[in-house]
Amino acid sequence: MAVQTQLRARIQSGMHCDATGGAERHRLSDFDSPFVLRPSSAVLSSVLAVLFVGASSAMQARIINAASPSLADVRGAIASAADGDTVIVPAGTASWTSALTIKKGITIQGQTTVDSDSGTADDKTVLVDNLARIPGGQGFFHCTTNAGQALRITGITFTGTGGPTEMAYNGAIRVSGTSDQARLDHLHFTNLHHNNYIAIYGNVRGVSDHVVENKIPSQQGQQKVFNGAGSEGYGDEVWSQPAGYGGPDFFFFEDWFVNNTAGPFTASGGWDANIGGKFVIRHCHLYDTEILCHGTEGGRTRGGRAQEIYNNDYHWSYLTTMDGIRSGTLVVHDNTYDGIEPQGYGLQTYRMIFGYDGTWKGATGANPWDYNVTEPDGIHIDGHPPYLFESGTVSSAVNNPNGTMTDSMKNWITNQWNGYALRRPSDGATWRIAGNTNNTLNILQWGDPCCIQKWNANNTYEIHKVLQALDQPGAGASDPISGDNPTPTWLHQVREGCYSWNNIYTPNGHRINWRPASPGLLEGRDYFSDTPLPGYTPYTYPHPLTKGLPSPEQMTRNATENSQHNLRKKRQPWGGKKLDRKKAKKAKENAANETADGQENPGN
Repeated sequence: MAVQTQLRARIQSGMHCDATGGAERHRLSDFDSPFVLRPSSAVLSSVLAVLFVGASSAMQARIINAASPSLADVRGAIASAADGDTVIVPAGTASWTSALTIKKGITIQGQTTVDSDSGTADDKTVLVDNLARIPGGQGFFHCTTNAGQALRITGITFTGTGGPTEMAYNGAIRVSGTSDQARLDHLHFTNLHHNNYIAIYGNVRGVSDHVVENKIPSQQGQQKVFNGAGSEGYGDEVWSQPAGYGGPDFFFFEDWFVNNTAGPFTASGGWDANIGGKFVIRHCHLYDTEILCHGTEGGRTRGGRAQEIYNNDYHWSYLTTMDGIRSGTLVVHDNTYDGIEPQGYGLQTYRMIFGYDGTWKGATGANPWDYNVTEPDGIHIDGHPPYLFESGTVSSAVNNPNGTMTDSMKNWITNQWNGYALRRPSDGATWRIAGNTNNTLNILQWGDPCCIQKWNANNTYEIHKVLQALDQPGAGASDPISGDNPTPTWLHQVREGCYSWNNIYTPNGHRINWRPASPGLLEGRDYFSDTPLPGYTPYTYPHPLTKGLPSPEQMTRNATENSQHNLRKKRQPWGGKKLDRKKAKKAKENAANETADGQENPGN
């Protein structure tokens, strides 16, 4: 009402007052002139209505101050918040014992600041992990945000120091839903015993920027990107579409500092995709950081769909590959490496070395989900059954990940079966053949001790050949499927290809490309070394969601004048600028000292 009263007063005084605000003598005004159209009362009412609605909307977005960082106080503040509001969490340390569920498009603003170039943080708002370890795990924030809602969590330190050392699962921060406006920024994760620090589920898109991870426990602290669920939760929709490289249809991780010191070899602090997951990692400082992707393997869900990795500096001390992908495609370019020279990004198809349960089974050369050889000359003809090259009975075996299987009745040509698939018909167990003697096959299988497939004397076997396994590295869009139990059939999947260029090992200038580890993957078809992706341009950097947003310190500085106790002050809602394709420039590193491009102080 105060705004409405002020507007009415200004309109009235504009008609009857002079420049100094005093009363003036009546004169022939524009409205009195016979040559000027008089506005009707209906038009004037419409204008006023628009002004009142706009003013009311600005007033509705509030800043709410939590009394402390305690779970109870933050929960209480969030309970009173609505979409568009900001909850300020003050400096201090608090132990949290259970998760906080959020189903609103709000900002949660702590006071921690980070420098993601130096890997340091000023830990002002600190949440200590005393979360109960329950089945399925729980984190600090369990968020659901849907289309049209904007979520932001910023300025918080998460630590396990003083809490349990048992690992929690599925995300210290979890975001699910369908929003494309999620931002997780200026965060510090340290000594936190969670398998996943950030977990992105559903169909969420957005950005996580200016994050520092250090003192990461062994095999913990990965980011989980399972954000291609689609309408049924299986990841089928994104697998029926092109990857969309260079566009916004990913979750972005930029300007991170990840320091994994849990060696001699761990996947701590890295990234992992599944269920159609799509992510971009760029402009990060990565110390022994594994970036990987689960494939279309066990269960019903599809594997990770697409990744971009570029403009990062790697510092590497492992005698291994860069891990890589087990499904979909990867575009990796303009990264630098030092330390031990990496062997390249791995490309693997686990269904060729293990017979999974669930929908997809093993890629045995006889599985209808795959593109198999159907003729003795090694080609495929639609509608023809898989070709059986050889079969027999096992005489003896050595059951190791790199084992052997002997059939004393055979007299093969040396290595004639290299790259073929070995199958046990009784249960679908699956091996890759790496070579052979006259009667013994050298076979490879998944090396996890939990899942060794064992041959026994008198087992029967078959030899087939796979030309292209479903969703294997380099695979792209396929025919759409749906439902809990789709009919097994080849999905006419295109070969999209993985591309690598300008990845430099700085000590000697060597190029870092690929390390394929599965049969049927060919250079120039499934993956391309030192070859830019045709037509590709990286997406806008910094991410548009990082522009036009107030920094943690700036929002706190303006909290008083914009607080819920001063609702008459107009508050500028946070939101990105129009997307542009200008030349990328370095993101501002420390939210305490810099304001994002184009941002005015809230309340001005």
